[in-house]
Amino acid sequence: MKARAQLVTQGAVWFHSTSAGGAVLPRVGSGVMIGSRQMRPGVVILGLLVASAACSTSGGASGSHAPMFPPAARAAVDYNGIRVIVPAGWSRNAEKCGTPIEDTVIVDHALEPVEACAVVPRPVSYVWLYSNNNLASDHVALVAMHPGNLQGHAVRRGEDRLPDGRTRTVIVVPEQRFVLVAVSKDQGLARGIAASLRFTPPSLVAVRYHGIQVLVPAEWPRNRLWCDNATPTADTVIIDPGPTLPMPSQDCPERLYPNPVSYVWLRAPANVLDDPEVYVASDPVRLQGHTAARGEDQLSERQPWGSDRRARVVVVVWDLHVVVVAISLDPVVARRIADSVTIV
Repeated sequence: MKARAQLVTQGAVWFHSTSAGGAVLPRVGSGVMIGSRQMRPGVVILGLLVASAACSTSGGASGSHAPMFPPAARAAVDYNGIRVIVPAGWSRNAEKCGTPIEDTVIVDHALEPVEACAVVPRPVSYVWLYSNNNLASDHVALVAMHPGNLQGHAVRRGEDRLPDGRTRTVIVVPEQRFVLVAVSKDQGLARGIAASLRFTPPSLVAVRYHGIQVLVPAEWPRNRLWCDNATPTADTVIIDPGPTLPMPSQDCPERLYPNPVSYVWLRAPANVLDDPEVYVASDPVRLQGHTAARGEDQLSERQPWGSDRRARVVVVVWDLHVVVVAISLDPVVARRIADSVTIV
């Protein structure tokens, strides 16, 4: 009889890299970081940014104009594991017909002006945070052409000037398909806000299933599947929907076919050797005294949204008949989730 999955909040766990072969293990601390190095918790203070630090992390953009607003005037905005500091008085998502209408933070809204609305653009300041699965055709993301590194993540940075004279600073995080756009007539403000970008530790929960435990981001829903229970349509934890996911129906709308989302799939097939993904786990390992196996590869199927190049890491615990599959466009995320598997 299959065990029920249990959720246990993990409020004090860090992922960190050890010096022994880059292995990643959970340890007690004060938060969790997936897909980046260990970092101190807390809000990044723009007042502490200096010119040399900004130059090293912003592809040559000057940091001498970083805004020095006091603590009471700062606000942290979090989006998909990324944090940026903005003036506290800025509104959220104040846009009309794709045009910002006041100093604001736009989160995951499209900013494509609609001509029929006839909204006259104002020279306001704003920050725009969004994700795009096709960065290669994103004309805003293409402003960021200078490669760099931030907290172990590959990033691209760039800056230009809009026709009305405002500075536009852009940072792209390709592995997370994330774009930050800071626009202001005050060049120092735009650059300073962009320089405040940090990767933040998301809260994790432990999912317990059939004698094992794995750590996953707390915001991931459970079994977010659509179209004949076959298609993950958001970052999700799939808990034993069956021995295999059925193929989507031919009547399934194309928009519901697999997007490049991240997910963890926990299952306990009656015969582990018959599992369609167990072959990936080709390296024998010991897991707390249990015989196990682990391996990874890269998906290569063609999908309606393009080539699927997500990383897949598979862990098998033979005597418990458990298979864990972690899939993500960011291989570090898939590996670290797989690294968190423990016996309970």
